[in-house]
Amino acid sequence: MSSFSLQLQMPYLQSYLAVTPVVSHVMLAKIQQLTTERKLNSGLVEHSRPANVGDLASSVGGNLRVLRYFPKTYSKAINRSKVANNDIEKAFKVRALLSSQFQQALLVLVDIKQFNTLRQKRLARVAAIRQVRVSLQLWLDNILEAKNNAQEQSYPDWAKHYLDQSITNCISQFSNILNESLGNLSKLKRFAYHPNLMGLFKTQLNYVFTQCATEETLNDEQIVYVHCQDMRVFDAEAMANPYIQGMPSLTALNGLAHNFERKLKNFIDPSIKCIGSAIYIENYQLHTDKPLPEPSKLKQVAGRSHVIRSGIIDKPKCDITLDLVFRLFVPNTELLDKLNSQFIKPALPSSFAGGTMHPPSLYQNIDWCHVHTKPSELFKNIKAKALNGSWLYPSKKVVKSLEQLIDALNGNFNLRPAAIGFAALEEPVKRDTALHEYHCYAEPVIGLLECVSNTSVKYAGAKQFFHDAFWVMDVQKESMLMKKSKFEYE
Repeated sequence: MSSFSLQLQMPYLQSYLAVTPVVSHVMLAKIQQLTTERKLNSGLVEHSRPANVGDLASSVGGNLRVLRYFPKTYSKAINRSKVANNDIEKAFKVRALLSSQFQQALLVLVDIKQFNTLRQKRLARVAAIRQVRVSLQLWLDNILEAKNNAQEQSYPDWAKHYLDQSITNCISQFSNILNESLGNLSKLKRFAYHPNLMGLFKTQLNYVFTQCATEETLNDEQIVYVHCQDMRVFDAEAMANPYIQGMPSLTALNGLAHNFERKLKNFIDPSIKCIGSAIYIENYQLHTDKPLPEPSKLKQVAGRSHVIRSGIIDKPKCDITLDLVFRLFVPNTELLDKLNSQFIKPALPSSFAGGTMHPPSLYQNIDWCHVHTKPSELFKNIKAKALNGSWLYPSKKVVKSLEQLIDALNGNFNLRPAAIGFAALEEPVKRDTALHEYHCYAEPVIGLLECVSNTSVKYAGAKQFFHDAFWVMDVQKESMLMKKSKFEYE
């Protein structure tokens, strides 16, 4: 192994394992084929000297196609404080109906979108119904909040007209207003009062209106949550592995959590452990330009030394605004007094995914770091978040080929392919030039995550959030993969 080979450090047993990622040209070739057929979203990576990269890059003129997917965010947040002109604008968020996912879902449900097989059509229909439900939750957000927060049925004046009647009348009225709103929108007016949608809308409206989670009491004295909100990351790597462009690296999330844990052990107590981390992407911006490298190579010309620049490599960067939630296991309850923001803030790493991470600007005057011993307090803050981003949940769906990946993406509009870790190509062995005692070569693994809107999180309830939203890395001899953190409140 060359001393210049890229190496990553993975926590392994009581020490670390050095891992060198190796690109599979078979996987890259398959991606070229499927993206050319437009079965998957793709982006181009341009190599100025493809002969130096390999045969595959040379055969396509240096223009390699990779998967290109982004977190589910919205360019404009819904302003809760905006004063509406009438009761209908106060009660219903029409912006929820304008999303492209909602329109695509309606196209599937009215049989305009065609599919090659009956199985693909069935999976797409299930995904479309889920998307309609999510959009209707956001559309009814104000009504649902008034219903849940009402004290002894004392609804606000603008909500009384909709809530002071039977559920059957409510659903019928919501259905009429929904179809009228669709008719007033140029892109969606063909779906208003559509015979294939009338019954489905009423069914989903009834589900959304009646199935809201109630307040839950969750408690565990040894579990503490650290919530860092509105963190800004600049120039992060937008290619988590050589196959995917756009989605942030989940292994980078684990590296951030592990670095945070090590600093807490040094600052406070060695018994503290980070047993899970959750991430919320509020804003995402991909850089389209190519950074000019710094002068770093010596070259002698006519007896004089000059410092020249290395070749330009297409490495896309991105800026992210995100929230991080760390789940800490604190066996000694006497340490809870030491776990406050004065100790937590210095322990938070300053880098994420190869980029620089900063807290919110001082001009925003935000108390951005909170320590919660009660899950209900954290969930209350989460519910108040802006609705223009999404939580990255571990997906229950497992794919073993790119063809299965295509079916999974067609079956759920919220799924995204992501870099979830590495599959070892050999057992760890001792190598002289490795960073640690044991080293192995590994291939990057493509997995799935689910982009869950904050509206869905809010109405699914606290227990489901704390059970489903957290990631942890499982390091074995044969793999190092991110998966759902196994933890559940009784």
